[in-house]
Amino acid sequence: MKTKLRHLFTVITLCGYAIMLIIHSESVLEGQRQAIGKCLNVIIPSLFAFMVFSDLLIRSGLYVYVSKLFKPLAYILKIPEQLIFVFVISNLAGYPIGASLIANLYDNKLISKESASRMLSYSYNGGPAFFCGAVGLAIFNSAKIGVMIFISCLLYSSPSPR
Repeated sequence: MKTKLRHLFTVITLCGYAIMLIIHSESVLEGQRQAIGKCLNVIIPSLFAFMVFSDLLIRSGLYVYVSKLFKPLAYILKIPEQLIFVFVISNLAGYPIGASLIANLYDNKLISKESASRMLSYSYNGGPAFFCGAVGLAIFNSAKIGVMIFISCLLYSSPSPR
């Protein structure tokens, strides 16, 4: 009985949502235009530069040497020294960069499936530009609040020692 009520509630809610989309189609269309414009003009161009940079470092093997600069951080966070670069760049550049780097390393058999899974669990954050601009300024009208949220997310996503 409870399952049937849940299904009925879900159907009614979805039908109501569809009706609201039709009634407010002009607003929905304008919101879609704005979202696509921001994606094409802001998000993708800013991520593209980081994607190219990080991919070149991985493909060339230079990420191992860059990681040596962050050796103390690797020790504190209990991350293999050669992988601290992935943690740093993914938390500075934002979500898709970390996932892309980890997939690249795994596909090229440079890290194990276990390491990839573990790294993915704390290399998925949004970057500081996202938190300061999209969250801090757009929602709270304050870049400082965006920085505080970024730091909170960064500290929360940091790997815990095994």
